Amino acid sequence: MTSITPTPEFTVNLQRPAECDLERLAIFQALVLEGGEVNPATLPQMIGRAPVLAFLQSDQLVVGVGGIKRPYDSHRSKVFAQSKANSDPAIFEFELGWIYLRPVARSRHQVSPLIRALMVELKAAPVYATSRVNNDRMHTALKNCGFTPDGNPYPSKLNEPFIQLFVRK
Repeated sequence: MTSITPTPEFTVNLQRPAECDLERLAIFQALVLEGGEVNPATLPQMIGRAPVLAFLQSDQLVVGVGGIKRPYDSHRSKVFAQSKANSDPAIFEFELGWIYLRPVARSRHQVSPLIRALMVELKAAPVYATSRVNNDRMHTALKNCGFTPDGNPYPSKLNEPFIQLFVRK
């Protein structure tokens, strides 16, 4: 496990799914589901495929999560096609996702440190992310971490707002 301390109050702990005990995985999954942006039926399998998970902690309490996903080719191709992206989806083996912070961490601007910690794990590998068009904080954090919008917003399958694709080459 790798630990990064972005501020004295918060620590980002990075772990491979295989390094997590069942309780830690349950916490991760519960927070991701709290965000309401994923299919609960496929989430456990996707977590198991992830190269790394991030746990944002204040003291011993997990107040946020995120991860680097290994998306299926069909999903990745669909996202890039729906957005009419300019980038070639084949170069993106990884997807940044499952970013969810409880309000206490959001108000303390901890999304960028969480994303930066995950990006360190990827080094220079190309990665993409998606975000609801009305999530200005996430858009700012993604841009601060080297992502740029690509293509056009497209309808979400799970929620009302459209989705914007971001890429970091």
